[in-house]
Amino acid sequence: KAAAVTACHLYIRTRDKGKDCITCPRPLAGKYDAGHFLKSTNSYTKFMEKNIHGQCVNCNQYNGGREREYEHALIKLYGQRTVDALKKLRTKKVKRTASDYKQIELYFKNKLKMLQ
Repeated sequence: KAAAVTACHLYIRTRDKGKDCITCPRPLAGKYDAGHFLKSTNSYTKFMEKNIHGQCVNCNQYNGGREREYEHALIKLYGQRTVDALKKLRTKKVKRTASDYKQIELYFKNKLKMLQ
């Protein structure tokens, strides 16, 4: 599980490097998080790329993720339909196996290679 999370977050940070924080105008440079719109404790959406974006430490760790601003940014990026679909998954859960996590890890490692 930890390897899947690490691969996912590295991909997101690399994908979003040089952009602004999803919830404020700070440029993403130095240390920043792979922040989740729907919290990372939600097993179903934990690895969904449209749910995870580069987010400054201040917004993600000290301001609760700034959910309202995150939602507005997602609407601009993907549209209301996508945001509504994500929100419907808020309570959905999934149990993953070790094999599932390995597949997730490989998926994000491959996506990272394509970025580089």
